[in-house]
Amino acid sequence: GRLEGGDELVIGSPVLTCDDGSDPEALSGPPLQDQLRDLTFVHDPEDDVLTDNFGTVWGREGAEEPALDPVASGGMWPQTSLEEVRRAQELADAGDPRYTWQVDPEMRSGFAQPTDDTEIVARFLREVLGWEDFRFMPIPEDGFGTGASYNNAFIRCTRGRTNPQYPNDPERCGPTLDGGRYERVSIDLGQLVRQDASGVWVVTEWRMVEPFAQVTPPSEAETRALLEPFLEARIDGDDAERFVDVPADEAPDGEVPLLYATTAGAAYERSEYEVVDGPVWPDGWMQVEVRLFAQGGTVVEQVFLVDRDEAGQLGLHYRYNPPDVAPTTENGQVVPTQFSFLDGEVTFEVAYPWDYHPPELNGVPADEGLSFDNNSDPNEEIAVVVDPLPAKTGCKHGPAPMDAAALAQSIRSDPDLDATAPAADSVGGVEALRMDVIATPGASVCNATARVLVVGEAGVGAGEEMRLYLVDLPGSAQILAIAILAPTSSFEHPLQAEGIVDSIEFHDLPS
Repeated sequence: GRLEGGDELVIGSPVLTCDDGSDPEALSGPPLQDQLRDLTFVHDPEDDVLTDNFGTVWGREGAEEPALDPVASGGMWPQTSLEEVRRAQELADAGDPRYTWQVDPEMRSGFAQPTDDTEIVARFLREVLGWEDFRFMPIPEDGFGTGASYNNAFIRCTRGRTNPQYPNDPERCGPTLDGGRYERVSIDLGQLVRQDASGVWVVTEWRMVEPFAQVTPPSEAETRALLEPFLEARIDGDDAERFVDVPADEAPDGEVPLLYATTAGAAYERSEYEVVDGPVWPDGWMQVEVRLFAQGGTVVEQVFLVDRDEAGQLGLHYRYNPPDVAPTTENGQVVPTQFSFLDGEVTFEVAYPWDYHPPELNGVPADEGLSFDNNSDPNEEIAVVVDPLPAKTGCKHGPAPMDAAALAQSIRSDPDLDATAPAADSVGGVEALRMDVIATPGASVCNATARVLVVGEAGVGAGEEMRLYLVDLPGSAQILAIAILAPTSSFEHPLQAEGIVDSIEFHDLPS
């Protein structure tokens, strides 16, 4: 090579060799020797790094990694002006295959994020940046609008190379920079001529951004140091709470069930744990199954999540709603979680596969209701609502009813609903009214839910049916509504949510 200008090293005809003895070859573009010709390294004396003409930054071995600024950016592609885009749109409309590939109906709403297979993105990354392998990796400031999609971040993968920190990861996305980091580009997309399913998409702007760093997965020693004190505290019967976190959006009580003993009160004698999933790239989280053995042979099994926070601190979390597995079992049987509201006046039990949703997510105060989805059948839901208001047109509510009978009458008189006559029933030993409700054809739905509201925020949509229980709480003017929603096609089968209704108990009510 030769030095030019004092800070550039130019290698006219580099010779590239492979450690495994194979012959290097270009996976795309011109012949490899043409791509490597005049390979140039520019020295930055302030950070003491070299940057080559492929955009890769080289640091001295053992030196502190410099903070990398964006190294490249660009504008519109594959067209370079609005006039060119208009012409491309005309040719795409005429069926010209040179431009029809820019039409992507799935992206037309502006709310769908591009994927690794979105053609406008894949072609840009391969043809402009020379990336052969890449993954979509969202960044926090992602934004969308009709006919446009902003800040879509993609990382570059080392093609076909196993990730050293995640050797069993099926993604096989090896870092392209040192220290487990990846080159990352942010791409803006837009439909500049026509914002509909037939409009062509273009890259409106792109920029290289701060490299993405994968999380270092927990080591075996770190996992053991996290779990063993927690399990020892559970066997000792004290202070285990400080080792585990229960996310606030997972359950209202924030407690781990059967923390120190079985349901029968038997203390734990020994424990064991096993990593059942992970570490999962790129966040490094693992799912761990804990088993506690109690006097008398009872075995309690629970699922926990192990992950790192932004500061790199390892944490243990109990999840009431892990995917595809019961969070707590006792001798193989699912252990239900008790929920309560109205200051403990009403309690009921919910077991996996039911998934708790904090009422605040639906704009409902915590003391006015709780809702759950069925993980094994996402079309089945249940809501427990206090003092529900009947519905009027759209998303509006009517006046508060005097009692459960008046609420039932209001529902039956709603032209958007078809409801059966209320039948006498009981809930938790208290008299109740039961009725089944469907939406009438052409009913006025609430835009926020695409359903006809029935009671409170609980509604019924096309192809759905609701079983509704209405209870006058003894000794008060309050009404309790229990709404079970399921597809009409399966409504005649026993509703899984009926088990939750059967568990409802009322406490400290006047006789």
